[in-house]
Amino acid sequence: MRRLTLIIVTTLAFMLPVSGVAFADSTSDYKSKIAIAQAKVTDAETKLATAQATLNDLKASSNGEAELLASAQSAATLAKDELTAAQLAYSSDQVLYNNALSVVQSNEGIVDLAVDAVNTAADAVDLAYANYVDAQSVSDNALNAVNVAQSAYNNSSITIGGKASPGLTMRVYNNIQSRGNPPSRSDSLYSLCKTTVVSEINVNWGGSGVSGCNSDYFMIHYTGYITYPTNKSVYFYAQADDGFFMNINGQTLINDWSLKGCSGNTVGVFTFEAGKSYAIDAWMYEWNGGACNILNYQLQGSSQWTVAPASFFTTSPVAVTTKDPALKTVLDAKTALYVAAVASEEQMLSTYVTSTDAYDLVYADWESKVAILDAKRILLDQAEVTLANAEDVWQTKSDAYTDSDAILTTRKTKYAAIFTQIQNQTIYVDSLITALSVAKSELAAIPKPTTPPKAAPKVVVKPVVVVKAIPRAVFVPRPKL
Repeated sequence: MRRLTLIIVTTLAFMLPVSGVAFADSTSDYKSKIAIAQAKVTDAETKLATAQATLNDLKASSNGEAELLASAQSAATLAKDELTAAQLAYSSDQVLYNNALSVVQSNEGIVDLAVDAVNTAADAVDLAYANYVDAQSVSDNALNAVNVAQSAYNNSSITIGGKASPGLTMRVYNNIQSRGNPPSRSDSLYSLCKTTVVSEINVNWGGSGVSGCNSDYFMIHYTGYITYPTNKSVYFYAQADDGFFMNINGQTLINDWSLKGCSGNTVGVFTFEAGKSYAIDAWMYEWNGGACNILNYQLQGSSQWTVAPASFFTTSPVAVTTKDPALKTVLDAKTALYVAAVASEEQMLSTYVTSTDAYDLVYADWESKVAILDAKRILLDQAEVTLANAEDVWQTKSDAYTDSDAILTTRKTKYAAIFTQIQNQTIYVDSLITALSVAKSELAAIPKPTTPPKAAPKVVVKPVVVVKAIPRAVFVPRPKL
């Protein structure tokens, strides 16, 4: 508040009449009037001195109050500045907190999506496992069906074939050159020379041929059955002059159907079931020159070629006791169902493993996002603590400002009261000065006696200059928050 100084200057001047002075009729009358007027002046001076002293005391007191007011004003200003700083700090911390909260909320949304993904993956795992269990049940049932069919097949027995004669049926055809080389393997195109049974295919005619038939340009057709006593894979190799062809059970093993010396170019393999007879169909032709036909065999794992013995061959199937083929068909169907069920079970297991791997991935992703969220929440907690501290500081500064403002208001009230007293006292002093001036004027105006008495000079006291107080600007304190 700017201080205004009100200066009251009172000058007392004693003006003695120069002319036209009235004189009293007598000295005693004059003294009486002088005494009264002097008493009035003295009374006015006493009152003025007292009032002036009171005014000076008020001024001195106002100076102290002004200092207290200025101190209170400084304290209030400082408190206001600190409150403003606290508000700004709070606003800054509020921004940091809001940013941290926004980050946490964003990461919470991310975690929620990760939770949904985990739940979806978990549902997929549960469904895949349920499908896997169902597939296991189907597979187990199929296996039980296979076991039942296998048991029925194992316990079955059926005899195929009858008493078989040894050897192979051999048909010999002449004049095969009529249709060109190589001849067609046919039982109707050429002239049949004879039909006989041979024990084995093992003959070297040299320059002749089959007894009773041509020595050149003949063809032989062997038919019958071949049987091996154990389950075994057997290799076959034929020497022929000229061509040779053979299949077993419809499977072509040797195809050397061309001109050559007594040799072979093809090796074939056939897998036998123990004691089971298989149809054999073999052809040989001789064009001219030497003639031979030898069928050799070699067991798997051996390196020795041996002529296929007569014990291999029969003209009809060898009687063999075997399992019921109808039950084998049932067993094969059940086995096929079991194989399909196992494949389905394996597929369901693969799907289950895939779903668990996918679950592990999304679960790990969820854990990662939760860890990030936890870290962001720690930052949010720190920001919240900082914000709470800022709130406490703001509240403390607000309370301090309210208290300092209350003190300032009290000081202003006190100063205003003293200022009012100074104003009133100044008016009162001015009135006393005026009264003293009037009393002195009245004293000076008393008529002198005819012979005026001699008087000593009056010792007068001149009032000091009054420094009047200037009112402070109107202050509107802020309400306490």
